[in-house]
Amino acid sequence: MIHQLWQKTKAADKKNFDSNGSLRAIVRGFVDRLLAERCCLNMHRLPDKTKCACTQSLDDVLSDSQRNELAIYIVYFHTGCGKKDRQNLFIQWIKYGKLQQSNKEHNKEQHRVYLLPGASGAHVICRNTLARLLGFGRWQIDTVLKCVEMNEAPSHGLENKVSNASNPATAELMENFFIEMLQFAAPRATRIVRNVVGEDVRTELRDDNDKTQELPVYFTKRSLFKRMLCDAGWDLDLDHKGRVVSAKAITNKPQIVKRKEDLPTWQGFLRYWELHHSDLVTAKPREDVCGECFVFANSHQFASQRKKERANADTDSDSEEEKSGDDNNNNKDMEEREEIIVQAALHVEMAKQQRMLFNLKKQQSKDDHHKPWAENSNKVWTFVADYAQNMYIPNFAQEQPGETYCYSPMNAYVFGVACTGYTPTQLVAHVYLEDQGGKGSNNVASLLYKELDGRGIIGREATTPPAKEINFVFDNCGGQNKNKTVLRMMPWLVARGATLVARAIFLVRGHTKNDCDRLFNLMKQQYRKKNAFTPQQLLENMKHPDATVARVNPRERTPTFRDWVAWQNQFMTKTIKDTRKYHIFTCDKSKDPNALYCSTHYGSDEETKIAIVKKEFHGTDWATATLPDPMTAPGIQDIKYKELYDKWRPLVPEEHRKDWQYLAVDPGVEFRKKVNEASKKRKAQRKKAARGSAIDTETIPKKKAKTTKKK
Repeated sequence: MIHQLWQKTKAADKKNFDSNGSLRAIVRGFVDRLLAERCCLNMHRLPDKTKCACTQSLDDVLSDSQRNELAIYIVYFHTGCGKKDRQNLFIQWIKYGKLQQSNKEHNKEQHRVYLLPGASGAHVICRNTLARLLGFGRWQIDTVLKCVEMNEAPSHGLENKVSNASNPATAELMENFFIEMLQFAAPRATRIVRNVVGEDVRTELRDDNDKTQELPVYFTKRSLFKRMLCDAGWDLDLDHKGRVVSAKAITNKPQIVKRKEDLPTWQGFLRYWELHHSDLVTAKPREDVCGECFVFANSHQFASQRKKERANADTDSDSEEEKSGDDNNNNKDMEEREEIIVQAALHVEMAKQQRMLFNLKKQQSKDDHHKPWAENSNKVWTFVADYAQNMYIPNFAQEQPGETYCYSPMNAYVFGVACTGYTPTQLVAHVYLEDQGGKGSNNVASLLYKELDGRGIIGREATTPPAKEINFVFDNCGGQNKNKTVLRMMPWLVARGATLVARAIFLVRGHTKNDCDRLFNLMKQQYRKKNAFTPQQLLENMKHPDATVARVNPRERTPTFRDWVAWQNQFMTKTIKDTRKYHIFTCDKSKDPNALYCSTHYGSDEETKIAIVKKEFHGTDWATATLPDPMTAPGIQDIKYKELYDKWRPLVPEEHRKDWQYLAVDPGVEFRKKVNEASKKRKAQRKKAARGSAIDTETIPKKKAKTTKKK
């Protein structure tokens, strides 16, 4: 009982374990109940009683303080000693008891030879009572008695042993197999970059040297086990637990292990792997590898391999000319390798610094989230914004008809904005269909405005002070996030009085994992399992406790999507140079509210100032005078409307067809005729363009026809 409570206690709480004495009180009650029985139980044949009555004598003799001392010792015995220590101590007591028994041959109570632990005074008890007090059951006592008889230390039966590995042929088979598998293993690309960069450039990314070798993703432990047995000359059928169902010797192949009984078991294979080759692991499913890190890893491995080959060739070459040529090649390779390492070091350092800035702003947002609007001037807001992978309507996730693989469904775009001030982080997913808008810069700027307006950050300028900071964290996608439209919103927020500092933070390409990606995965749990035939069903399948789904309603009085590009061009410059180079864009009212301060990464000493607002609007209320004009919805392509009604509609249950206009309204015969004619016209244009791109055969000189000479 005490040992189980100790094992369930967390490591941080073990220092204060039983600090209030509650466990001692429980053990004290157990001691009182044991002594009140006034008889000893036979621990080998429970619940039989023995003739011994040492508990009765203890109940009559032990005082209250002695009972407390006994309870304290029992608690210490279980919490202050390990399993082997407890067994060794019990072994010493039994040896001492045997010695006392030999000295008390003529004593009637020669079985009472063990001293009562913990309590003051010389009180003797029997082995059964001692075992009950210390929590030793029948099997534990038998183990201890066996160790006393064999005069050896207690040990687990499987300690330093491997199932079926006592056979030298079996152990040799497994060792040779793992040595062979090492040639397929390689460290991951990102780890190669970290290790090489940390060793040669000392960016302090990692102090330890990770020696883990990863097998390719198509290797699994069970497949490797079966492959090893196949290499040994045996074809086995295994069940789901790895047990051998049947075994057949492969003809025309030698059997390394002669007997089927000597083959390694599944448990023995795993245990041998863990004991002797723990650095060799199977790769787990994970996100994509950074492209730049992957290119560097390939270049580094190729350079290392080529260096070894040339070193081996140097030992065979004797002429001075060959040696001088090899030296020149080695110097050239060294220069190329150093250049690659420097570029990788800069890439990794930028990724590390940007992640550090992201975590810093996220923590500041969490610390300031509880502050009221009256203290908004001391408040830091941090938002993570990103587009999710496109979703589709209709979506046959539960059971998919085969022909829908070639159909084109309606795209549903999801733009997520996560406010990092909440714990856990809350996601607001803005969902709209492709007939309402695209995924360009105007859409991103419009949804950011909608999010800030919905949270009350915009619109409170007259009643509340501006926020201390508003930070936006994006990935490095230029078409959606990293463009002039989104960047020009930073001076706009400062000019409106919504914040004192507006900052756009872009994570380095390849290392853009953020909170939105994690929450998107949670949001799509039901979407991947259930069918969705209408937009309403799609929204129902996206519900999650950590995500709020908000559909962009095309019939809202205040339009969502606005033409921010045309509106910004009136007040700000039309171009921003070198946006790919920089990853932090800041507009600070204390420095210059009409400019952007750009830096390559967090901690960089270089900062470039770019003038954004035109001079004639400096000091004016240009940011609050007007709003951008609404954008016209692009609508759906005619051919997709026809396909939704003609091909998708028969597959949708009848009760759901009327809930969506593209499944409920027939486009008509004339509409279909128009779509078919346009499709034929486009097909002819593509065919003509393909002919024009081919080699013009008329420009190729023709070969002269062969003429036969007349005799």
